[in-house]
Amino acid sequence: MASRISVLNHYRPQIEYGETADWRETADWLASTSTLSHSDVIGALTGLQDAVAHFNRQGRGVRLEGLGTYLPNIKLSGELDVAYRLGPGAKTGAE
Repeated sequence: MASRISVLNHYRPQIEYGETADWRETADWLASTSTLSHSDVIGALTGLQDAVAHFNRQGRGVRLEGLGTYLPNIKLSGELDVAYRLGPGAKTGAE
């Protein structure tokens, strides 16, 4: 007899994953759906990455409305880490 977990895993809704979009493809899409140039989008994404790292190194989280929050964390080894909490808008697709 199959376990309850194996039955649930077999019959539950599942996502058919496609290829993951990298930052360049994301930048292409953003540029095509806005008035920003591809270079402007690349600059903004790079700046956003730098900003999250900057504030996390100061021990401060960064909340990006609709996306989530990047929170500084530290491993037992003393290495800086970042925890990400998905925002409610990103979970539901709501804006």
